[in-house]
Amino acid sequence: MTKKPLNRKTAKKGVNTKRKKQTKRPNPNSETYNLEEYRQKKQKKQAGNYNVKLNYNRPQQTPPPKAKLRVVEGNNTYSKDKQNPKNPQNAPRRRRKRRFNKAQRDMMISLVGVFLVVFVGVKLAQLYAKPTITYQEVASGMIDNSEIISGIIIRKESVYDSTSTGDVHYVTIEGEKVKKDGAVAVIADNQLISSTQGEIKQLDTDISQVQDKRVDVSDYQQQLYALSDDINTELTKYYKQQDTYTLQNLYSLRDNLDTIIGNKNYIYASDDFQEDWDLQQNRIDLSDKIDSYQNTVVAEVAGTVSYKIDGYEDISLDMDYDTYASLLKEMPDENMQLSASSAVEGEPLFKIIEGYTWEIITYIKTQESLSYIVGEKITITINQKNNMQLTGTITQKTTDEDYTKLVLEVSTNLNDFLSDRKISFSLGDTSAEGLKIPISAIIEKHTLLVPNDYIFMEGGKYGVLQVQNNGTTKFVQVNRQTIGETYTGILQDVNDSSVIQLYDEIKHPETDEIYTVGRIESIQGVYIINDGYANFKKIKIAIDNGEYAILTSDDSTSLKRLDQVITNPKGVEENQLIQNIENK
Repeated sequence: MTKKPLNRKTAKKGVNTKRKKQTKRPNPNSETYNLEEYRQKKQKKQAGNYNVKLNYNRPQQTPPPKAKLRVVEGNNTYSKDKQNPKNPQNAPRRRRKRRFNKAQRDMMISLVGVFLVVFVGVKLAQLYAKPTITYQEVASGMIDNSEIISGIIIRKESVYDSTSTGDVHYVTIEGEKVKKDGAVAVIADNQLISSTQGEIKQLDTDISQVQDKRVDVSDYQQQLYALSDDINTELTKYYKQQDTYTLQNLYSLRDNLDTIIGNKNYIYASDDFQEDWDLQQNRIDLSDKIDSYQNTVVAEVAGTVSYKIDGYEDISLDMDYDTYASLLKEMPDENMQLSASSAVEGEPLFKIIEGYTWEIITYIKTQESLSYIVGEKITITINQKNNMQLTGTITQKTTDEDYTKLVLEVSTNLNDFLSDRKISFSLGDTSAEGLKIPISAIIEKHTLLVPNDYIFMEGGKYGVLQVQNNGTTKFVQVNRQTIGETYTGILQDVNDSSVIQLYDEIKHPETDEIYTVGRIESIQGVYIINDGYANFKKIKIAIDNGEYAILTSDDSTSLKRLDQVITNPKGVEENQLIQNIENK
């Protein structure tokens, strides 16, 4: 049997480390029970623990108040119980809160990490990726956005009725101006006039025979000799050139001879010769009778004469939509015709249009009329006149429930529409022809406006004197985009600090006057790649249809036919080489 090593203390002191068996001494005051009595006594003691006797005479002790926490939220202030962190009951809540805060921190760290990875990936892709472009050659084309509108022409017209019945001989032609009380037409009885003119011719023959037999010298002898020479000249000319005479020449010869003979007969009728006095008086009476057979009609006011009457001359601008629609439906589509060659007493004969202006009344849907403003000028394209374009002024705009009335005043081309009452037209610049490009190719850039006299040429390049921080000046080349009467627009590149920027100071090359660049103008343009790099060219749109645009043909557009235009310029930069761009 092995002995255990001694403890250090016991080893030093030489104490015997063998434990003595201790025995429990009995308590002299304790009672001795047998097992059954002990169990009964213990059960009785446990049952007595539940019999609590309350002493109602003792004062009640109130628990100490709980600590309160003052909370301020906006304008509201309230208190809540302050939890004791050392209270064991709050331990589970603290553990849950720690776990929640840790989860939030982990989530935020994950989100930031994902964002950084995506950001770096995008930047790397932009750094090494090449933009993919498409391009097309510029060609001529046309865009027509016209919406056909119907309208009614209204003029200040006065209709004149015939005062007699007979044949009409128009003195003033259609569309000609006439002054007040000016002759417009003559109404005559042609049968009576023709019969009377035959009698006058017979009298002229009789008077000529009498005059030829007279012996004394007439007061008109020299004039008669001259007329006779004129007759001989015309006849001699005919005989010499009769082989080359045409039918038109014969008609001309006849007219000339009739004129000469008529003048000779007039002299004979005017000559105071006693032997043919009765013949001359008869001729005067017949001439007066012819005057009574014809009636001259004059204009009561000055204006433009028209013989095209349709019965709608008295309509006015004061009409509602229902009246307008009814008139438009009943009016014929064909143009008005000239009045007949004969007149009937009391029937319309002609009309006078006062002034030079005329108006068009139309109704359009109210939602389509929002862009039209009273007083503004607008282009009117007349479809039935081979798309003739007029300039009109909007003088009235009145809303009538779902429709809006527009009145357009025109001060030109009155005569071109004398035969029209109902017309079809379109409003605005709805069609154009010219260079056609896709809308997707158009970009917008900002130019800085610099006074023209600050720009000069040095070394074959245009530039300005930029004022440096130390007060010295430096020549800086500029890219001119627009040139006006006072200012020149130079291209701004915010990514290049070596060029002129907004609020830079420049010096006048002669007067040393300082100008601060502070005005900006936006211009539209496209990138062309004719020379192997992206070159910006300014443009000006004349009209577009949302997909394509027609450009103006003036100096506002620098583009020309066959230029290669980038149709998707997003991501392309000025002066970027084509080798750094992928063509699609």
